[in-house]
Amino acid sequence: MAVSDVNVCSMSVKPPLRMIGVFAALIALVLTAACTAAPTKTSNAGQSAPATSTAPEPKAATVSMSPAPGTTEVNPLSPITLTASYGVLSDVSVTNPDGAPVQGAMSADSATWTSAEPLGYAKAYTATATTTSFDGVITPFNATFDTLKPANKTKASLTPSKSGGTYGVGMPIIARFDEPIADKATAMQQMVVTTDPPVDGAWYWFSNYEAHWRPKDFWAPGTSVAVDINVYGVQVSEGLWGQEDTHTDFTIGDAMVSEIDNSNLQMRVYKNGELIKTMPASMGKAKYPTQSGVHVVQEKYEMKTMDSSTWGLPVDDPEGYVTDVPWATRISGSGEFVHSAPWSVSDQGVRNASHGCINLSMANGKWFYDNSNFGDIVTITGTPVKLQHGDAYMDWNIPWETWVQGGKN
Repeated sequence: MAVSDVNVCSMSVKPPLRMIGVFAALIALVLTAACTAAPTKTSNAGQSAPATSTAPEPKAATVSMSPAPGTTEVNPLSPITLTASYGVLSDVSVTNPDGAPVQGAMSADSATWTSAEPLGYAKAYTATATTTSFDGVITPFNATFDTLKPANKTKASLTPSKSGGTYGVGMPIIARFDEPIADKATAMQQMVVTTDPPVDGAWYWFSNYEAHWRPKDFWAPGTSVAVDINVYGVQVSEGLWGQEDTHTDFTIGDAMVSEIDNSNLQMRVYKNGELIKTMPASMGKAKYPTQSGVHVVQEKYEMKTMDSSTWGLPVDDPEGYVTDVPWATRISGSGEFVHSAPWSVSDQGVRNASHGCINLSMANGKWFYDNSNFGDIVTITGTPVKLQHGDAYMDWNIPWETWVQGGKN
């Protein structure tokens, strides 16, 4: 057969056996890689590891207290505070040894409680509270502290003593302490006088126990006055602490000012600057002269037993006496009074005949008694002696320039 007669398209060509083996090996390798799963990681024991937890533990709130728990010698004026961190406070209680609670107030966010009243001296206090954290953890709080125990204490009494009264334009304010005050500067920081309208005034110490406050000039009628001696919780001298605070308040009434001069023995009474009464009078005779100066009405008696021995003249002296005197109005601490003296009417307006008092007739003595108020002014001039320093309400006899220096240091 000729070569050109061969049907090429119908021929079938077979690959060599060697190639068929290679293809088979490749297909097997691909199928093996595609069908085999990744191996699972195992622990050393051959077990699967558990999943890690990320949830935090609930957090409790904490409480800080001022003073710190266990503190001793706490000043009773120091505020007590409890403050919660990461939470709020509830059921706060601070009690004294008798179980009496200390008043206090909670802040708007319930995070801080603050005491609202002074504590007592030398007492042990217990503070308790409950905190609730923002995570809901409830925790109790308990602490104790002690207040200071003063070595000694002092209190002041005030004149005028009763609040709400009305007094004359010469009324001084008097603070008397029951212990000597060495640190007067500290004490005076706590001795507060408030007036309406405001006036210029100052304290003056007559002794280590007694201080007076007065304005530069006589009070103006209608002035309101409040006095506060705020010494509680304050050390006013070494080892000496204020026992308690003291308060008084009063109003100034009409300006009643009486004047009498030794040259004419006429007592003239002015009300708010207007002369309203003139009365003949007799003052102390030469041996017992009345003191010149600005006197202040201090006491009044419908009947006063006068005893000469109280000012140094024995009763059994030829000029000594014990006698009842009507309508007696005290104007000095040393025993000078304006009073009725019916036995000396013939002397009144003519000569001096008393042991130092201002004698008036029965009717005039009663009028003066009825129309006088504590703090009113009686000015005496022309006698040979002056009102002694420290004689009760002799404040107006000290020049203002001296007064503002403060007196006894």
